Amino acid sequence: MRVGLITPIHGPFADPAAGAPSYKKIRGVAVAAEREGLHSVWVTDHLIFRFPPENENIASQEAFTFWAGLAEATSTIELGSLVLCMPFRNPGMMAKLAVSLDEIAENRVTFGIGCGWHKPEFDAFGYPFDNIVSRFDEALQVFHPLLRTGKADFHGKYVEATNCELCPPDTRPGGIPIMIASKQPRMMDLTVQYADQWNSAWFGEVGGWKKTVDDLDAACERNGRDPKSIVKTAGVGIEFMDASPTDGYDPALSVKGPVELLAQRMAEYRDAGCDHFIGNLTGLDEEKVGKFAEAARMAGLI
Repeated sequence: MRVGLITPIHGPFADPAAGAPSYKKIRGVAVAAEREGLHSVWVTDHLIFRFPPENENIASQEAFTFWAGLAEATSTIELGSLVLCMPFRNPGMMAKLAVSLDEIAENRVTFGIGCGWHKPEFDAFGYPFDNIVSRFDEALQVFHPLLRTGKADFHGKYVEATNCELCPPDTRPGGIPIMIASKQPRMMDLTVQYADQWNSAWFGEVGGWKKTVDDLDAACERNGRDPKSIVKTAGVGIEFMDASPTDGYDPALSVKGPVELLAQRMAEYRDAGCDHFIGNLTGLDEEKVGKFAEAARMAGLI
């Protein structure tokens, strides 16, 4: 099992006044992750957060700008997105961005995509939020063939691409890996039809993730795909503490406790068939990258 860290480029939900992290901080985290021997780092993709009732602005940096910087700042670690919101960008342009980014990264990009979920940012930036899965479905019918064949010609209700070609095309052996985040049946079906990898998040103990794997396997059966042919990844929330809380803590939703507990959870995900464990650390900084890597070493993963 591979192990990596999500590097949120937005501010903390609990402290809107903190603002979005600087590129210097995110770069430091990515470089530390590479130095520690982790397999991957993953950028987030949001424009702004506004949660009721306060609806305060929670700031976010722009994903592709930071992602390209990390591609230049590192040399070996996998660089993924967890996940890009497909409606924020034309799908043909998204494929164009993917090829250029992977050129900078020298074939280290994993392209994670989804249909979006936070309506306030759609409203604020003028993106339609209706029929988001149908829009995602049509976008895939442009994005996927462009990456896999270099060409697309599609005319749908929401998306059009007329005699579109990628010049230059994706020349990476096997193609840039496409990952889709999904939990509901229709998104699961799109995942097994188009994706090389699948993600579901956020979990603590492995049981909840295993249930979503059962749903993915059912989607594979519906669509005639071998479940073993798709890479299964898990997003796991993590907060380091001297001991796990005794009150108000649901271990199914996150891992809260010492390094040893995280190592145990990592081993459980590995034994459950997880291919890639992606941690979301509260208050991520370079010191916590070291603790995460220590847990991975204790579990025999790096």
